[in-house]
Amino acid sequence: MRQTTGSPALAAALQAESGPVVTWVSGVRRRDAPDPVTLADRWHLGSITKSMTATLVARCVEAGLVGWTDTIESVLGEFILNMRDEYRGANFCISCRIAPGCKPM
Repeated sequence: MRQTTGSPALAAALQAESGPVVTWVSGVRRRDAPDPVTLADRWHLGSITKSMTATLVARCVEAGLVGWTDTIESVLGEFILNMRDEYRGANFCISCRIAPGCKPM
């Protein structure tokens, strides 16, 4: 996977419902140095859900599938039956630039 993505390093952790945590690392700390990564290294753990959603919406806008002023309800309403009322009228332009921490739809 590292070769495919061009990432210098990857780490993973897995824990089944019961059982020990299984960890794995692969790669180097920097592209220009041979020092291998370790489980003791500090890793950025973050969510990219918002940026990926904004990117996908932008690609759909570019393709003419949706518009920035289309509402979330008009495009996704039939798939999100229990959508919060305050999100129904929000358009994609607003939803792609709001601060993190929105309540679930």
